[in-house]
Amino acid sequence: MRQKVGTVVDEELLIKAKIIAARERKKFSEVVEEALAEYIAKKEVTLRGTAAIVEETKGALKADSEVVLSVMQEEAFFEV
Repeated sequence: MRQKVGTVVDEELLIKAKIIAARERKKFSEVVEEALAEYIAKKEVTLRGTAAIVEETKGALKADSEVVLSVMQEEAFFEV
């Protein structure tokens, strides 16, 4: 469902968005919708933080529980 929205934005920002829309032969609303979708996607990743990283990488490395436990018990060693 699409919904009409009214808001106030900086004049320069509005002009730049309209120029981009014209160059890309898109409707102004499409440019605004794309920008808003990108902004929200970026914020969602930031807000989810580490949990998102764990969720996205779950299963990336196949290791049984013994291997994981062994690695977790190792002394941390980082060369700087």
